[in-house]
Amino acid sequence: MGSRAIYKDGWMAGTFGPRIPWSATNPGLATWTPSKDVWELYNLKEDFTQANDLAKKYPERLEEMKKNFMEESRKNKNLPIGGALYTMIHPDKLKVNPATEYNYKSVITRIPEFTAPRLASRNNHLTIDLKNPANAQGVLFAIGGFGGGVSLFIKDGVLQYEYNSFEIERTKIKSSKKLPVGDVKVEVILKKKPSVEGIKHLSSGDLVILVNGEEFARDTIPKLVSFGFTVNETFDIGSDVGSPVSQAYYDQAPFAYNGVIKNFNVKYTD
Repeated sequence: MGSRAIYKDGWMAGTFGPRIPWSATNPGLATWTPSKDVWELYNLKEDFTQANDLAKKYPERLEEMKKNFMEESRKNKNLPIGGALYTMIHPDKLKVNPATEYNYKSVITRIPEFTAPRLASRNNHLTIDLKNPANAQGVLFAIGGFGGGVSLFIKDGVLQYEYNSFEIERTKIKSSKKLPVGDVKVEVILKKKPSVEGIKHLSSGDLVILVNGEEFARDTIPKLVSFGFTVNETFDIGSDVGSPVSQAYYDQAPFAYNGVIKNFNVKYTD
Protein backbone atom coordinates (compact mmCIF):
# COMPACT_ATOMS: atom_id res chain seq x y z
CA MET A 1 0.00 0.00 0.00
CA GLY A 2 3.00 2.29 -0.36
CA SER A 3 4.08 2.70 3.27
CA ARG A 4 7.58 1.34 3.81
CA ALA A 5 10.58 1.37 6.13
CA ILE A 6 13.99 -0.19 6.67
CA TYR A 7 16.01 -0.95 9.81
CA LYS A 8 19.81 -1.15 9.96
CA ASP A 9 22.29 -0.98 12.84
CA GLY A 10 19.91 0.71 15.26
CA TRP A 11 18.57 3.21 12.73
CA MET A 12 15.15 3.19 11.07
CA ALA A 13 14.06 5.13 8.01
CA GLY A 14 10.49 5.10 6.73
CA THR A 15 7.73 6.93 4.89
CA PHE A 16 3.95 6.88 5.03
CA GLY A 17 2.22 5.93 1.78
CA PRO A 18 -0.98 7.37 0.30
CA ARG A 19 -3.40 4.80 1.74
CA ILE A 20 -4.59 6.06 5.12
CA PRO A 21 -5.96 3.04 7.05
CA TRP A 22 -8.50 5.00 9.10
CA SER A 23 -9.86 7.05 6.17
CA ALA A 24 -12.54 5.87 3.74
CA THR A 25 -11.25 8.23 1.05
CA ASN A 26 -7.75 9.08 -0.16
CA PRO A 27 -7.98 12.14 -2.43
CA GLY A 28 -4.27 12.18 -3.38
CA LEU A 29 -4.13 8.52 -4.36
CA ALA A 30 -4.61 8.97 -8.10
CA THR A 31 -1.66 11.38 -8.41
CA TRP A 32 0.64 9.71 -5.86
CA THR A 33 4.19 8.78 -6.83
CA PRO A 34 6.64 7.11 -4.41
CA SER A 35 9.51 9.34 -5.54
CA LYS A 36 7.87 12.34 -3.84
CA ASP A 37 7.25 10.69 -0.46
CA VAL A 38 8.87 12.42 2.52
CA TRP A 39 11.04 10.05 4.58
CA GLU A 40 11.73 10.14 8.32
CA LEU A 41 14.83 8.94 10.17
CA TYR A 42 15.14 7.70 13.77
CA ASN A 43 17.93 6.50 16.02
CA LEU A 44 16.13 3.69 17.83
CA LYS A 45 18.98 3.16 20.32
CA GLU A 46 18.28 6.61 21.76
CA ASP A 47 14.69 7.17 20.64
CA PHE A 48 12.72 3.90 20.58
CA THR A 49 9.38 5.76 20.44
CA GLN A 50 10.39 7.49 17.19
CA ALA A 51 9.63 10.94 18.59
CA ASN A 52 12.66 12.76 17.16
CA ASP A 53 12.87 12.80 13.37
CA LEU A 54 16.56 13.19 12.36
CA ALA A 55 16.05 13.27 8.59
CA LYS A 56 17.16 16.89 8.22
CA LYS A 57 20.07 16.49 10.66
CA TYR A 58 21.54 13.42 8.91
CA PRO A 59 20.49 13.65 5.22
CA GLU A 60 23.44 11.52 4.05
CA ARG A 61 22.49 8.65 6.35
CA LEU A 62 18.87 8.90 5.21
CA GLU A 63 19.85 8.72 1.54
CA GLU A 64 22.05 5.71 2.28
CA MET A 65 19.15 3.92 3.99
CA LYS A 66 16.77 4.76 1.16
CA LYS A 67 19.30 3.25 -1.23
CA ASN A 68 19.52 0.16 1.02
CA PHE A 69 15.75 -0.11 0.97
CA MET A 70 15.69 -0.24 -2.83
CA GLU A 71 18.48 -2.83 -2.87
CA GLU A 72 16.56 -5.04 -0.44
CA SER A 73 13.33 -4.48 -2.39
CA ARG A 74 14.91 -5.67 -5.62
CA LYS A 75 16.47 -8.63 -3.84
CA ASN A 76 13.19 -9.65 -2.16
CA LYS A 77 10.86 -8.91 -5.10
CA ASN A 78 9.18 -6.02 -3.32
CA LEU A 79 8.75 -3.91 -6.47
CA PRO A 80 6.89 -1.96 -7.73
CA ILE A 81 6.33 0.14 -4.62
CA GLY A 82 2.60 0.48 -4.00
CA GLY A 83 1.76 -1.97 -6.77
CA ALA A 84 -1.29 -3.20 -4.87
CA LEU A 85 -2.81 0.29 -5.15
CA TYR A 86 -3.22 0.00 -8.92
CA THR A 87 -6.57 -1.77 -8.80
CA MET A 88 -7.91 0.80 -6.32
CA ILE A 89 -7.29 3.54 -8.90
CA HIS A 90 -8.22 1.36 -11.89
CA PRO A 91 -10.91 -1.07 -10.67
CA ASP A 92 -11.80 -1.79 -14.31
CA LYS A 93 -8.41 -3.53 -14.68
CA LEU A 94 -9.14 -5.98 -11.86
CA LYS A 95 -9.30 -9.56 -13.12
CA VAL A 96 -12.77 -10.83 -12.25
CA ASN A 97 -15.30 -13.33 -13.51
CA PRO A 98 -16.49 -11.96 -16.92
CA ALA A 99 -20.08 -13.20 -16.44
CA THR A 100 -22.84 -10.59 -16.40
CA GLU A 101 -25.48 -12.85 -14.82
CA TYR A 102 -25.22 -15.45 -12.07
CA ASN A 103 -27.78 -18.03 -11.02
CA TYR A 104 -27.56 -20.35 -8.00
CA LYS A 105 -30.16 -22.99 -7.18
CA SER A 106 -29.29 -23.67 -3.54
CA VAL A 107 -27.11 -22.66 -0.62
CA ILE A 108 -23.40 -22.58 -1.38
CA THR A 109 -20.25 -21.52 0.45
CA ARG A 110 -16.66 -20.52 -0.12
CA ILE A 111 -16.84 -18.98 -3.59
CA PRO A 112 -13.65 -16.85 -3.98
CA GLU A 113 -14.51 -13.15 -4.14
CA PHE A 114 -12.84 -12.58 -7.52
CA THR A 115 -15.08 -15.23 -9.14
CA ALA A 116 -18.26 -14.16 -7.34
CA PRO A 117 -20.80 -11.56 -8.48
CA ARG A 118 -19.68 -8.04 -7.60
CA LEU A 119 -22.67 -7.19 -5.45
CA ALA A 120 -20.85 -4.39 -3.65
CA SER A 121 -19.35 -2.41 -6.52
CA ARG A 122 -21.41 -2.77 -9.73
CA ASN A 123 -24.93 -1.76 -10.68
CA ASN A 124 -26.90 -4.93 -10.14
CA HIS A 125 -30.33 -6.42 -9.56
CA LEU A 126 -30.40 -9.30 -7.09
CA THR A 127 -33.43 -11.59 -6.83
CA ILE A 128 -33.80 -14.26 -4.13
CA ASP A 129 -36.75 -16.66 -4.06
CA LEU A 130 -37.40 -17.99 -0.55
CA LYS A 131 -39.61 -20.37 1.35
CA ASN A 132 -39.67 -18.26 4.48
CA PRO A 133 -40.58 -19.71 7.92
CA ALA A 134 -42.51 -17.97 10.68
CA ASN A 135 -39.42 -17.63 12.87
CA ALA A 136 -37.09 -16.48 10.07
CA GLN A 137 -33.44 -16.02 10.99
CA GLY A 138 -30.12 -16.16 9.20
CA VAL A 139 -27.86 -14.92 6.42
CA LEU A 140 -29.18 -14.88 2.85
CA PHE A 141 -25.79 -13.95 1.44
CA ALA A 142 -22.46 -12.60 2.63
CA ILE A 143 -19.39 -11.49 0.73
CA GLY A 144 -16.15 -10.55 2.50
CA GLY A 145 -15.73 -10.68 6.26
CA PHE A 146 -15.49 -8.70 9.47
CA GLY A 147 -12.74 -6.47 8.08
CA GLY A 148 -14.98 -5.48 5.17
CA GLY A 149 -17.91 -6.93 3.26
CA VAL A 150 -21.63 -6.97 2.55
CA SER A 151 -24.33 -9.10 4.15
CA LEU A 152 -28.07 -9.50 3.68
CA PHE A 153 -29.65 -11.29 6.61
CA ILE A 154 -32.86 -11.78 8.59
CA LYS A 155 -32.95 -11.25 12.32
CA ASP A 156 -36.16 -11.66 14.32
CA GLY A 157 -38.05 -11.74 11.04
CA VAL A 158 -36.70 -8.36 9.87
CA LEU A 159 -34.61 -8.15 6.70
CA GLN A 160 -31.34 -6.29 7.21
CA TYR A 161 -28.56 -5.19 4.86
CA GLU A 162 -25.12 -4.12 6.01
CA TYR A 163 -22.33 -2.61 3.92
CA ASN A 164 -19.13 -2.83 5.97
CA SER A 165 -16.56 -0.51 4.42
CA PHE A 166 -13.43 -1.87 6.12
CA GLU A 167 -14.86 -1.08 9.58
CA ILE A 168 -14.43 2.63 8.84
CA GLU A 169 -18.06 3.03 7.86
CA ARG A 170 -20.91 0.56 8.37
CA THR A 171 -24.10 1.35 6.46
CA LYS A 172 -27.03 -0.52 8.05
CA ILE A 173 -30.38 -0.71 6.27
CA LYS A 174 -33.44 -2.39 7.84
CA SER A 175 -36.78 -3.28 6.29
CA SER A 176 -39.79 -1.36 7.55
CA LYS A 177 -41.59 -4.54 8.63
CA LYS A 178 -41.14 -8.28 9.00
CA LEU A 179 -40.93 -10.60 6.03
CA PRO A 180 -44.10 -12.54 5.25
CA VAL A 181 -44.27 -16.29 5.75
CA GLY A 182 -44.25 -18.67 2.77
CA ASP A 183 -43.12 -17.95 -0.78
CA VAL A 184 -41.22 -14.66 -0.78
CA LYS A 185 -39.35 -12.82 -3.53
CA VAL A 186 -36.63 -10.48 -2.21
CA GLU A 187 -35.07 -8.00 -4.62
CA VAL A 188 -32.05 -5.82 -3.86
CA ILE A 189 -31.19 -3.13 -6.43
CA LEU A 190 -27.92 -1.20 -6.28
CA LYS A 191 -27.33 1.86 -8.49
CA LYS A 192 -24.04 3.73 -8.42
CA LYS A 193 -23.97 7.51 -8.18
CA PRO A 194 -21.33 10.02 -9.39
CA SER A 195 -17.87 10.20 -7.83
CA VAL A 196 -17.44 10.97 -4.15
CA GLU A 197 -15.52 14.09 -3.08
CA GLY A 198 -14.22 14.55 -6.62
CA ILE A 199 -12.43 11.19 -6.62
CA LYS A 200 -13.03 9.64 -10.03
CA HIS A 201 -12.77 5.99 -9.02
CA LEU A 202 -14.96 6.29 -5.92
CA SER A 203 -18.77 6.22 -6.02
CA SER A 204 -21.72 6.14 -3.66
CA GLY A 205 -24.77 4.00 -4.28
CA ASP A 206 -28.54 4.01 -3.89
CA LEU A 207 -29.97 0.77 -2.52
CA VAL A 208 -33.60 -0.34 -2.73
CA ILE A 209 -35.02 -3.52 -1.17
CA LEU A 210 -38.30 -4.93 -2.51
CA VAL A 211 -40.31 -7.80 -1.03
CA ASN A 212 -42.93 -9.34 -3.32
CA GLY A 213 -42.75 -6.13 -5.36
CA GLU A 214 -43.32 -3.81 -2.38
CA GLU A 215 -40.60 -1.42 -1.22
CA PHE A 216 -39.40 -2.44 2.23
CA ALA A 217 -36.28 -0.23 2.51
CA ARG A 218 -34.30 2.45 0.69
CA ASP A 219 -31.07 4.24 1.59
CA THR A 220 -27.73 5.49 0.25
CA ILE A 221 -24.36 3.85 0.77
CA PRO A 222 -21.90 6.77 1.14
CA LYS A 223 -18.88 5.05 -0.42
CA LEU A 224 -18.74 1.88 -2.49
CA VAL A 225 -15.62 -0.27 -2.43
CA SER A 226 -14.27 -0.04 -5.98
CA PHE A 227 -12.07 -3.15 -6.08
CA GLY A 228 -12.73 -5.85 -3.48
CA PHE A 229 -12.87 -6.54 0.24
CA THR A 230 -10.38 -9.35 0.87
CA VAL A 231 -8.20 -12.02 -0.72
CA ASN A 232 -9.10 -14.71 1.80
CA GLU A 233 -12.80 -14.24 2.66
CA THR A 234 -15.47 -15.56 0.31
CA PHE A 235 -19.01 -15.33 -1.06
CA ASP A 236 -21.60 -17.48 0.73
CA ILE A 237 -25.31 -18.05 0.09
CA GLY A 238 -27.42 -19.12 3.07
CA SER A 239 -24.77 -18.46 5.74
CA ASP A 240 -21.61 -16.49 6.54
CA VAL A 241 -18.94 -19.13 7.09
CA GLY A 242 -15.87 -16.91 7.43
CA SER A 243 -15.48 -14.08 9.90
CA PRO A 244 -18.93 -12.45 10.18
CA VAL A 245 -19.49 -9.33 8.09
CA SER A 246 -21.93 -7.87 10.62
CA GLN A 247 -21.65 -7.43 14.35
CA ALA A 248 -25.41 -8.07 14.55
CA TYR A 249 -24.85 -11.84 14.34
CA TYR A 250 -21.23 -12.03 15.49
CA ASP A 251 -21.99 -14.48 18.30
CA GLN A 252 -24.33 -16.55 16.10
CA ALA A 253 -22.04 -17.04 13.09
CA PRO A 254 -22.25 -18.64 10.58
CA PHE A 255 -25.91 -17.75 11.24
CA ALA A 256 -27.34 -20.09 8.63
CA TYR A 257 -30.76 -19.24 7.20
CA ASN A 258 -33.46 -21.50 8.62
CA GLY A 259 -35.71 -21.29 5.58
CA VAL A 260 -35.22 -22.50 2.01
CA ILE A 261 -33.40 -20.55 -0.71
CA LYS A 262 -34.99 -21.79 -3.92
CA ASN A 263 -33.20 -19.50 -6.37
CA PHE A 264 -30.57 -16.75 -6.22
CA ASN A 265 -30.08 -14.59 -9.32
CA VAL A 266 -27.84 -11.60 -9.98
CA LYS A 267 -27.90 -9.47 -13.13
CA TYR A 268 -25.57 -6.56 -13.79
CA THR A 269 -27.44 -3.50 -15.00
CA ASP A 270 -24.46 -1.50 -16.29
